[in-house]
Amino acid sequence: MVFGSGGLLLIAKPRRGAMVAIQTGDKGAVQKLKHKVDNLPSVIAAGLGTAAENVVIADLAVNPATGRIYLSVSRKPEGAAAIVTVDAEGKIAALNLNSTPWQRVTLPGGTHAKVTNTTDLSVAANRVIVAGSCNEEFARMIFSIALPLTDETAASGFSAETCHIAHRKWETKAPISSFIPYSSIDASMEEAISFSLKLDYYYNYDYLDIYFQ
Repeated sequence: MVFGSGGLLLIAKPRRGAMVAIQTGDKGAVQKLKHKVDNLPSVIAAGLGTAAENVVIADLAVNPATGRIYLSVSRKPEGAAAIVTVDAEGKIAALNLNSTPWQRVTLPGGTHAKVTNTTDLSVAANRVIVAGSCNEEFARMIFSIALPLTDETAASGFSAETCHIAHRKWETKAPISSFIPYSSIDASMEEAISFSLKLDYYYNYDYLDIYFQ
C-alpha cells in the first residue's frame, strides 16, 4: 500500500493482477500517534469479531497528510480482507468501503499472458508504477498507470528483460522485489522520471535505471 496526494490510497492486489485506488477523503492537520498501541492484533480482532490468532496484518501505510495509519488485514480461515485505520489516540476503526469511492485498474498481461503476482508499487509524479510478474518466458513486468484516475484509465505493461553478464544468461524469472522512484532532469532540461529498481535474483540484487517521459 502507498499514498498518493489528497488521501488517495493505492493497493496492489497480489495474485489478482490489479491495483485498487481508494479515495479515503482523509485530509487535515498532521496528528502523530501519541502512544504505543498494545496488543494490536487483539484490538483489530475485537473489531472484526474474531480471535487475535486469526488476524493477519499484510501491509501498512501512513497518510503523510494526516499521520493516520492504515493497515491491510485479513481474517482466517476465510481470508476476508479489510482496511483498518489507527488515529492519533490509538483508536482503531474499519474503513467503510461501501461509502468510500474506489476504483480497480486491471494490469494487462498480454495476448496470451496472465499477471500472476504484484510485488511493489509507488507513486512517481504523474503516475503509479507497479512491479509484478506474469507467466511468460520473461516473467518480470512493470506497469504504468497515469494519474489522475478516471473511468477510462488503463495500465500499460512493459517486460523487464535483463541479461546478467556475470553468468551470461537472461534472467527470465527473477521478480522485482522493490524499487525506488526519483526525479531527474535530462539533457533537454525537460523533467523525466527515473526509477531505480532492485531486482531480486537468487539472493543477489541488481540495480538499474528505467526512464519514463
